[in-house]
Amino acid sequence: MKEWFPLAGEEAHDLYAVPSKVALDERNMFYWGRARPDSRDLDGPYLLIALIAHPEKGLCTLYTKSLDAEFQECEDFDPLSESFGDYLDLPKRRGEEFIVILTEYANRLKSAMPPAQDMFRRIPHAELPFQLDAYILKHSEQTVYLQQFDPLYQGEKTELTTYLWVTTSISRPRHKLGFSIKQFDRRQIKKGTRDIDLDNISIARINLDKRGMQELCRLLQRHLSSLD
Repeated sequence: MKEWFPLAGEEAHDLYAVPSKVALDERNMFYWGRARPDSRDLDGPYLLIALIAHPEKGLCTLYTKSLDAEFQECEDFDPLSESFGDYLDLPKRRGEEFIVILTEYANRLKSAMPPAQDMFRRIPHAELPFQLDAYILKHSEQTVYLQQFDPLYQGEKTELTTYLWVTTSISRPRHKLGFSIKQFDRRQIKKGTRDIDLDNISIARINLDKRGMQELCRLLQRHLSSLD
């Protein structure tokens, strides 16, 4: 059974509250997964992928959202600027189709100059500038990656930093990954403290060029291959 489906710009605006200027731009692409707000599933979650083009720079911004039904009651809601709903459950088939979507989009982007380093680096938990949830760590394996450079701001100063989370169950069988993106202003983390709730300050978005998107696909594929 198919897991992800193309979403027209009008539907992205009407059903998911994506701002019309973004939703109706034909260069942008949207996909829905699991259920839609206009389906019989009244509770959700409603999964959304948004690929927002930056043609002048040959890259895109990827958003991933998992929205509960309550979002429809929020006034002036914009899923691309809200901090909550960043966690995607990716059973193997859903994860594989997610990779296909990213791979096909990467093929549309212009080739970039080879970077001097990988875009993503795995970070040991002790080196993170924030604490991970102790309860989640007790029941799952959390792998965290830092985006080492942001192609949207190449050559420019930015305080934004982006991490990827990949979560799997400690116990077997393991049938799915948890995947989330957390982009935030690093100035919001106070020096000398690691006690901060990233869910309140981060947005599930990441800027990717062709090579970065291909690297993300390989990263996800490695984790999916560990599932039973």
